[in-house]
Amino acid sequence: VVHNAIGSEFKFKNSKSDKFTFITVASLLHLKGLDLLVPAFKLARIPFDKWKMYIIGDGPEYGNLSKQIHESGFQDNIFLLGKKNKVEIAELLNNSNVFILPSRMENFSVAILEALACGLPVIASLCGGVRECISDNNGILFPVDDVNALSNAIKNIYSKYDSYDRLKIAEDCNNQFSSEVIAQKLTDIFYSVLKNN
Repeated sequence: VVHNAIGSEFKFKNSKSDKFTFITVASLLHLKGLDLLVPAFKLARIPFDKWKMYIIGDGPEYGNLSKQIHESGFQDNIFLLGKKNKVEIAELLNNSNVFILPSRMENFSVAILEALACGLPVIASLCGGVRECISDNNGILFPVDDVNALSNAIKNIYSKYDSYDRLKIAEDCNNQFSSEVIAQKLTDIFYSVLKNN
């Protein structure tokens, strides 16, 4: 298996945010599980003035998510930012603390790799190939559609955030998934096929 490569825009920068910042990048589709975020944050009960969440992306769930956010009173905490280009996403990642992807179905998420490349610990649902890149050293996995488990993951990562080594997270990710590493793997496969035929 040769995984997707990370774009060169996604590099670790030791940036700071005014509040503890969660972030996600996803198409706003039901299968991405973004509707779990509001109820999970309500259960987590982190003080309103201590955190914010950026949702980057567009899609048919925009209206539903916007309604959820306003009905929960989170309009000053959770922000729908719409579509962004790769450079803008990289900058927002580097000014955030934790990446969340609560998908109901996933293959191998490039968005997670991009977050890891910027040194963010990740909270992700246990589906698809996510377990191949998330460990105790760089994040928390939770069962699909489990709001309570997602909420607990949010509380846990918020409380023990200082235990994560962001530079090491970024280095480990780039050592496995940088464009140079993936290109070399593909080249080795091509040479192997040519040599054997």
